[in-house]
Amino acid sequence: MMKRIVGAVTLMTVTFSALGMGYPQENDPRRGELAKVLDTTQETAMLVERNGVNQREVAAVQMLGELSIRVIADEQAQLHDASMPLVANVVESTKRKTTLTDEEILLMQRVVSAESRGESPEAQYTVACVILNRMESHKFPNTLEGVVRQSAQFTCVGNGIINNVPVTESVKQAVAKALDNNTVDEEVLWFRSSHYHTFHNQAFQIGELYFSAA
Repeated sequence: MMKRIVGAVTLMTVTFSALGMGYPQENDPRRGELAKVLDTTQETAMLVERNGVNQREVAAVQMLGELSIRVIADEQAQLHDASMPLVANVVESTKRKTTLTDEEILLMQRVVSAESRGESPEAQYTVACVILNRMESHKFPNTLEGVVRQSAQFTCVGNGIINNVPVTESVKQAVAKALDNNTVDEEVLWFRSSHYHTFHNQAFQIGELYFSAA
């Protein structure tokens, strides 16, 4: 007799598991079935009437069923909690973050503004990323000052425009975004207006700026 009752409670547990642990929607037809499974009083009466057993036996079997439900809930909660750090790690691994002093940030803003005036925020962001790529590359100096002031690299330095160019809010946001997360391929190290460099690999074009890679 107990085996029959255990079978009934097992069916209840499986039904609950199939419904999932989330909250049913208002128009979900499974709500009635779920409510029936969770109505202990109603299930107790049905089991007593159907199987002719006493309340103590039914209570023991129901406790087993409730334990099974809690185990399912705990397992799903553990799976959910375990997945969160993995997702965070994937996101974090894509970030290439750079820290500069306030003085260096202003220098970065000025060179980006001078080199990408009139271009889109995307182009300004990409120019900033290319400058940061140079700092990471063995082909260039490893400081912002060294990269920007390197001979014959940035026209705005040679003609002095960098010293008085206005810094727009768009440029500030582009530089901040690049410092927080540089997503441009590390091999993209050059850019110019009008056409690609003939001595590097063509990468992509944004507006009037042509970016090249090693």
